Amino acid sequence: MAKDYEEYLDFDEEPQARTEHEKISAFGYQHHGFFRAEIPIMPLTLAVFCCFLNMVVPGTGTFLSGISVMCCSDSRGSSKFRCLIVNTLAAILQFLLFPLLIGFVWSVIWGIMFIQIARNWFISDLHHRTDFLTWCPCSNW
Repeated sequence: MAKDYEEYLDFDEEPQARTEHEKISAFGYQHHGFFRAEIPIMPLTLAVFCCFLNMVVPGTGTFLSGISVMCCSDSRGSSKFRCLIVNTLAAILQFLLFPLLIGFVWSVIWGIMFIQIARNWFISDLHHRTDFLTWCPCSNW
């Protein structure tokens, strides 16, 4: 009787289905809009300060980020003048749209993106940062 019970329990398991997951790169090429493409890469402390300014008075941190391109930020391939003009335009729009709350939300999101872009640059590969470190006056402090 015990032998029959063991034979009853002895069975081959059904093979598990194997699935291949698609790998998605978080650092792939992304196409950004007109304003988003002009957010400069700032040092992390400046990015946090601009985020704070954007939360206090919408647009002020964005304006400061545009000015920072002239001394200690990277315009990410576009000209410094274009980056300054686009960030100034974004700052004016954020300030003017503040009474509708659209400007405030846009300004807060912009401030958070300042920090995210600065952090992504900071944790990136050192070989990509060497050119930036050689000309940035803020990196010598």
